Amino acid sequence: RASQLFCFALCVTVALGVLPPSPDDFIGRLASGEQIPRIRFTELDTARVHKMASALTNCDSLQEIELIRSDLNEDNLSQLFVALSTCKNLHTLKLMGCSLGQIPSFPSLFKQHMANSQLQLVSFMWNELEGSIAVELLDALSHLHALRIVDLSFNNLFELGSPIARFLSSSSVSRFSCNKCGIEDSSSNQIFTDLAKQSKLNYLSFSNEDWNELGIYISGTFNEVGLESEKSLLEYLVSGSEVSELDLSKNKVSDSFVAAFSDNLSYIKLTTLRLTGNLISSVGAYHISQGLVYNRNLYYLGIGGKINDHGMMSIMETLAAYPDNPLKVLDLSNNNITADGCKSVAPLITTAGLLGIRLDGNLIGDEGVSHITSVLSCPGDWIKRNSILKYLTLQRCNITTHGANTLANTLKCNANIWYLDLSQNNIGDLGLSHIAKSLQTNTNLAIIGLAVAGIGDTGVEHLSWALKEFYKPYFVEESLSTSLHSALRQISLSQNQISDVGARSLADALFYNNIIQDIDLSENNISDIGGELLFASLEKNKAIVSLSLNKNPMSTEVQYKISHLLHERETQDEKGETGDGISFVGVLMLVLGITYLVRRRA
Repeated sequence: RASQLFCFALCVTVALGVLPPSPDDFIGRLASGEQIPRIRFTELDTARVHKMASALTNCDSLQEIELIRSDLNEDNLSQLFVALSTCKNLHTLKLMGCSLGQIPSFPSLFKQHMANSQLQLVSFMWNELEGSIAVELLDALSHLHALRIVDLSFNNLFELGSPIARFLSSSSVSRFSCNKCGIEDSSSNQIFTDLAKQSKLNYLSFSNEDWNELGIYISGTFNEVGLESEKSLLEYLVSGSEVSELDLSKNKVSDSFVAAFSDNLSYIKLTTLRLTGNLISSVGAYHISQGLVYNRNLYYLGIGGKINDHGMMSIMETLAAYPDNPLKVLDLSNNNITADGCKSVAPLITTAGLLGIRLDGNLIGDEGVSHITSVLSCPGDWIKRNSILKYLTLQRCNITTHGANTLANTLKCNANIWYLDLSQNNIGDLGLSHIAKSLQTNTNLAIIGLAVAGIGDTGVEHLSWALKEFYKPYFVEESLSTSLHSALRQISLSQNQISDVGARSLADALFYNNIIQDIDLSENNISDIGGELLFASLEKNKAIVSLSLNKNPMSTEVQYKISHLLHERETQDEKGETGDGISFVGVLMLVLGITYLVRRRA
């Protein structure tokens, strides 16, 4: 009987496609000619890179390839570029964390084989690029006529102001990122001076933020945009530059630049300016408040370092006096703003016309939350006055369970907020339970961040209950969902204390909930047991497009099985396939298994 059950289970498993292929199997599918538009591999060894390169030749379906922390050397890199040069529709190439700076021939190989490609986006982030190799690479990139987006962040580009400026002035690139690359003030001065003469850029980032698309911390050398380059930067911005987004977060920009910038704001085309974490005080905030009176284009402003309560008040007073101001998102993160400051500006939120406010890393605490929510809640004729605020982020603000309860009460009746981030606050299980209950009546909240929030299995059980109770099951008609159910699409629960018990609760909820699409459970305590339960729910739930389980005590096999399922689903969607059917071979195996059991029983 045991052998019979095993045979039957194996047949069903094969029929339903539960056993996913290994990376070698995936490369084999490429070699067989399967049409795959996107490839993403992490930590491929040298042999597998060779196999993949061989399989990619003349793969016209390939549009994007991304290799992370993989073993590249001169031999397999050359083979890879030769293969990619035959992929006629390839437009995105990302080689990140592959130590390309240790391969002296990398720039020449790229230029030799990829010069005639139609690449539009290239990312060589975190590759130890420096000196002559970086200069040669910039020259090679300048020959790509279709290239629009380049990311060289987290490399060592210390004194390469002239080569970078020459590349940006002569290429067709419109978006350039060089975050944490050690760009010195003199180098940035050279870059801005040359850009003022000629540039097609509309996005430029020399930020020192730790965030990156890999979602991991990468140490790098800080850029130092500051006093020496402030004049050339301003001249660049007022010279008729087409740049619309500029990110100089965590540099050394001072009040003097902000004053000059504010005086010329009406002539500047920027729509997004990020200057958080600089040397800007309440004096600079006052200058920007005066300049905002003449603002014509600026939509997103991040400013500060130490503007404190007085600086926030200056800006909010101007916005309240000019509610039709184009500025709609205000980022005042890490500015020593207190609960008293929140109390002072709270009445202005209703008239400032802001869509989003970021107050991350300030000292507002539960008291500050109560002041902010006092104008976002239901009492009185609030709904008639109704702030349009939709985006509120309060990371690292010393918020506890009490503050979470206050926000939950607001969410029960606030019809506008769709994005709320409480990450890195100790709200705990009880705080999450309050928020979960608010989903009973909240039909607008779509994204919530609860990373590093002291949440365990009990809190996840409350959330899972809400996901089942307040969301439509599969058999409910789509037409009923808008009025009866919440809209939560994305939730981050990374770096908490969630174990297999919490994973079981969440997996159970996902059998019913077909609205949520993105869940981050990375860096918790979920093992293979919880991973298998989540995998089973994903097979049923076709709405999930992303489930992150990085850095859990889970085997690579289970993690790969989940990521493969989601990748296959994405690939099928791109091909226009539903993926709901069973293959002919699968049906045949299932029939043979059932026949075998029937005959054995007879």
